[in-house]
Amino acid sequence: RSRNGPTPFSLAILVTGEPTATAISVETAVLALLVAGAALRLAWLGIGLRRLGALRRRSRPIASLPRPVASAMARIGTTAEILVSPDIASPVALGWRRPAILLPENFALLQEAEQEAVACHELLHVRRRDSWALLLEEGARALLWAQPAAWAVLSGIALSREQAVDHAAVASTGNRRAYLRALAVLARLSQESPAAGLLHDPDVLLLDEPTTGVDPQSRNAIFESLEALRDTGKAILY
Repeated sequence: RSRNGPTPFSLAILVTGEPTATAISVETAVLALLVAGAALRLAWLGIGLRRLGALRRRSRPIASLPRPVASAMARIGTTAEILVSPDIASPVALGWRRPAILLPENFALLQEAEQEAVACHELLHVRRRDSWALLLEEGARALLWAQPAAWAVLSGIALSREQAVDHAAVASTGNRRAYLRALAVLARLSQESPAAGLLHDPDVLLLDEPTTGVDPQSRNAIFESLEALRDTGKAILY
């Protein structure tokens, strides 16, 4: 204890028995780094939210609600604004107070059963209010950016959420094959690659590196889809 008050704690005390200016400087630098990293991540999150808002504003209302989407709304028991966006390659649900589902312009390339399966998936996200969960998770990821264990836990939560929605979507439609086919087609469209080979139920599928450039979750979904199609007797080359 000094004359001016209690001595600040430092990890250097454990080694030398007394604090050092160097140790205090290192601790201050580490703390500053953590705070700066969290601030940067939060700023990036804010930019992402603004981009989502801009993406929604650039989208246009769908001219006529597709029958499979209307059927999906009846199945799930919830509604959302349906918009068409030229800037995306796969459907996405967004919004908190006024949820919306953005569809890519090539959504019509999917067969009706596949459209309904995909619409059920996105409507389930809306009904579960997953946009709020995602926002909280990204906020936690920003604050805990330096904790690998936190990232692993958050990634596990995200994967579990998608798996739960996948199972619920299949249960609601009763058509697992259509849902898996839709995942495979959308995965290809998301890479801006021709997907015509998957759209007409061929016996042989020739795919050029179908998992290049996609995240691990999407890669697993693609492989599961291809295995399901293989089990139906199709030949798959990639």
